[in-house]
Amino acid sequence: TGRQQWFGQDNAPSLYTASFNTRFNEDTPSAGGVIVYRDGNGYHSRTGAYLTYAHHILLSRNEVDLNMVSFGLSAGFIQSSLDQSEYVLDPALPDPAAFTNDEQSATYFNVDIGASYHLLDFYAHVTIKNILGSGRDLYSPVESTNLRRYIFSMGYVFAGINSDWKIEPSVMFHHIAS
Repeated sequence: TGRQQWFGQDNAPSLYTASFNTRFNEDTPSAGGVIVYRDGNGYHSRTGAYLTYAHHILLSRNEVDLNMVSFGLSAGFIQSSLDQSEYVLDPALPDPAAFTNDEQSATYFNVDIGASYHLLDFYAHVTIKNILGSGRDLYSPVESTNLRRYIFSMGYVFAGINSDWKIEPSVMFHHIAS
């Protein structure tokens, strides 16, 4: 995928991703995937890659009367960058020494885990992002090393009989650890 905003503007927001996922073979309940991305916005950018493993446990006879539990694990490396090379320093700033007029970057590692439950048209997911994440220490020496996020979502798919229309109300809770 690719997204570019504000065409013709220097350092406009952009996001590029490439992903691939597949079951290891047709008869196995395990799957793997990879995601590579670059996200840029002004003088800030992030480049990263994740490897993911998923395992599905079918609790029903087949996928027609779906009853399944799934588990996933992702591990990734991310490089965050801050390009200050084009900054014009103003001596009236509170701390002009904080700007280095160069490009700073930090690479860090993180692990995400998640679980899902599907029962026919109902689903529920829980994810803990950055469970083993390391801090990036890029923007400030006092930057938090706790990047952990807790995400819970659930929903239901309502489909009319002999209808092409579906309605899927859902709810998501997102908690950022402090």
